[in-house]
Amino acid sequence: MTKVKIKWHQWLLMVIVVVGFGCRLWRINYPLMDWHSFRQADTASVTWEFVKHNYPIWLPHYHDLGKIQSGQANLDGYRMVEFPIINYLLALILHINKSWSVEMVSRLASVLASTGSIVCLYYFCRQVMREVTEKKATIVSLLAAATIAILPYSVYYGRAVLPEPFQVFFGLLSLLAFSYYLQKRNWQLWLATAVSLMLALLLKPTTVFWGPVWLYLAWHNEGWQCLKRKDLWFLAIAAVAPLGWWRLFICQFPSGIPANAWLLNGPIHGTPPRWRPMWWRWLFYERLIKLWLGYGGAVFAALGLFPFTWRLKEKIKLTAGDWLLYWWLFGDFAYLSIFATGNIQHDYYQYLLLPAICILLARGMYKFCELMRHFISYLSIKNKLHFLPEFLLILLVGGGWYLAWNQVKGFFNVNNWNQVRLGVKAQEILPEEALVIADSKTGDTNFLFQTRHRGWPDSLELESYIEQGAQYLLATDTDDFYHYLLAHYSLVYQDEDGYIFNLQVPVATASSSIME
Repeated sequence: MTKVKIKWHQWLLMVIVVVGFGCRLWRINYPLMDWHSFRQADTASVTWEFVKHNYPIWLPHYHDLGKIQSGQANLDGYRMVEFPIINYLLALILHINKSWSVEMVSRLASVLASTGSIVCLYYFCRQVMREVTEKKATIVSLLAAATIAILPYSVYYGRAVLPEPFQVFFGLLSLLAFSYYLQKRNWQLWLATAVSLMLALLLKPTTVFWGPVWLYLAWHNEGWQCLKRKDLWFLAIAAVAPLGWWRLFICQFPSGIPANAWLLNGPIHGTPPRWRPMWWRWLFYERLIKLWLGYGGAVFAALGLFPFTWRLKEKIKLTAGDWLLYWWLFGDFAYLSIFATGNIQHDYYQYLLLPAICILLARGMYKFCELMRHFISYLSIKNKLHFLPEFLLILLVGGGWYLAWNQVKGFFNVNNWNQVRLGVKAQEILPEEALVIADSKTGDTNFLFQTRHRGWPDSLELESYIEQGAQYLLATDTDDFYHYLLAHYSLVYQDEDGYIFNLQVPVATASSSIME
């Protein structure tokens, strides 16, 4: 039997993967009431509806019947956004044991996908940095993998119930398979590239903004002759065609398609934000420098932009790894520019940028140590301060991570436990198919999801909702609206968390029934 020898960098990669996986398990059993839970609840709801009603994969439904998202009443509960292959697979798992938590199973799937991204990023980074020394390529790849593994922003959204963790995983997997296919040209790698890219695009069409990376890989391998290769054209068609079919198909269900034109450059406080000061501030200062990098990491981001072979007294020479990163960052910049308002409004939209930013930071960290060694050598004190570069690197990285963690740690908190508990009570006492109004006051659907019932996330059009079939109303605030309900409808349940009213039983009818 041949003995397998594991190299030092493979041991380190395994440690990074275990740490990254472990970090993402924190509060994995918490209800979907944390940061951006409204989008997570919508995603998890698609899975739950597959479990409850066995819908076909091409007809995803969810719990919100209102018109807030699409502008049209959605009484059938359609949810026509990403192709729900992940939701469908998770529903098959939940069918094995319906007592399993849909939140935990969904989060664990995201954790596995984001952990897979760590591995894919490491091997892809090594693959595209072949022009530099093996040691340098290995160290930078390990630093990139470690960054995506423990960056606080990456940890939180790497466990979120969103399509983004799967989009990035399949996107990286397709890049890795494609880079190997261009060298080996076997049909297994072609198929792996096509299928993984197809899945990434079906999950989030914004994967197309990584297009410059695929194009550069093909061009770097064969120059303009790549345009004559039929296998690459067939690969592109095979990957994109299913997305085209899905987008045409969902046009039949306009009530299930959330309004999305505002994501591009919709006005914020009356002003379209693209490239205006607010755009630069929110995306590059508030998000990248502050939320992601904890200020200190900005030093590495700046250094990472320099060509990798750059030295103080040498002519600048761009390697394939340099060009690939620049084209990747160009695609990311185009994404931020085109979806300007969406990226400002939702910080999870920037998850697509993680791989390129992590490579950028890794290059910057390596270059920082390199420059420090040059400086120490210039001062002729190398023997005395041999570990100074690594010490300063750990100090800066640790400080930046701590500051970034202080920005992100609140994302894990659940601030509406009363809605969670009232939702559980609704599951216990209300009929399974009852339509409910879970009045969140803001229109967020996370409260409605806690009930595991379909219905409406607000009470703004109460009479209209009742006409459409609403049977019960849940809320947590004892305000004027509560007293209105108390005067007109039957109170079913109340405790310190909130109350539930039966909207089909007027208070007068309920009183006469009690007297009889």
